[in-house]
Amino acid sequence: MMYVAKHGGTSRKKRDPMTTGKEHDGSPSMGKSLHDDWPSYTVAIRTLGTAGDKFIAQLDSLHRLVPAPESINVYIPYGYQEPAVPYSGVKFFRCDKGMVAQRSLSFEEIETEWILFLDDDIVVPEDGVARLFKVADAMSADCVSVDAVVPDGYANMLKYIIVSGWWPHRDAGTAFKVGLNGEYTYSRHPVLSGMATECVCFGHFLVRRSAHLSIRYEEERWYDRFGYTIHDELTYAKRLMEKGYRIVSYFTYDFIHLDAKCGHSKALARTESRKMACRLASWHRNVFNTKAGGIWSIVAFVSFMTRQYLLRGMRCLVHGEPSFFWRALVDLWKAWRFMQQEPYCLLKPLDTALPSGGD
Repeated sequence: MMYVAKHGGTSRKKRDPMTTGKEHDGSPSMGKSLHDDWPSYTVAIRTLGTAGDKFIAQLDSLHRLVPAPESINVYIPYGYQEPAVPYSGVKFFRCDKGMVAQRSLSFEEIETEWILFLDDDIVVPEDGVARLFKVADAMSADCVSVDAVVPDGYANMLKYIIVSGWWPHRDAGTAFKVGLNGEYTYSRHPVLSGMATECVCFGHFLVRRSAHLSIRYEEERWYDRFGYTIHDELTYAKRLMEKGYRIVSYFTYDFIHLDAKCGHSKALARTESRKMACRLASWHRNVFNTKAGGIWSIVAFVSFMTRQYLLRGMRCLVHGEPSFFWRALVDLWKAWRFMQQEPYCLLKPLDTALPSGGD
């Protein structure tokens, strides 16, 4: 049977076999653990079913993992076609569409201690999960985020400041934080083998199932209304920290991001304007509506968003889509109106940590 996930829970509806696809000759088998004392974990993949060969490459890598997962679960929205897969152990589950919705289910079908969350275009190294577990054990972490981007050199650092709004911070003990402008701040000298962080990379992270379920992340599904979510992972991290869970960034990890771009819209102006609107809401949620909110956070955000409006507007103009300039203003106004209404205005403020640095 197939599990059909709805809202925060799951309802069970009979269908054809829970596992889909079939094994083919020469296909790699699920790897065997080198040790009997590895923690148990399940792989949970968020997909639209359109990644094609990149998804198959991911499954190939998952079937070589040591230790092996107890299950590979794929969460695909209603109405989307299940991709054909060459393995018999892959389980598909139906759910609502959304970057938050597909990660905030009750996961009653998962009984393992840990969950490895992946986007559908990540190739995991054979010993990758073992290394994540070692980091989690060494640093007493409840969540290990796989990170690869830290601006290197002054030219690259300046580029990230101007284009992305990322600023270096002075906290030598934290890999990433949230800046007053709602974007990332980062340590210029990260401890590559593992470092405490206040952010999570949503494309690839390992988390305790109990920690994930305890934060009630389904309350943040409002992010999905924008069609393109921005910095929902910052809210996720804050909810973990609010419960006292420890998050670690791990840098020395040679995974491959194939970048399927399945959720990217071909309508550039519409996509960019929605990103602007979601940035307003995420900044309000992660910065302004916390103890760090105030005049300086407003100055930092307005300065950043003005640059974003001009830079993204010029990009759309080059691509023959000048409608961005008015679309963005309309979407920003709609986002502001949305934040005055339920369910957003009823959300509990996130006051777990003060953002640092950033313009």
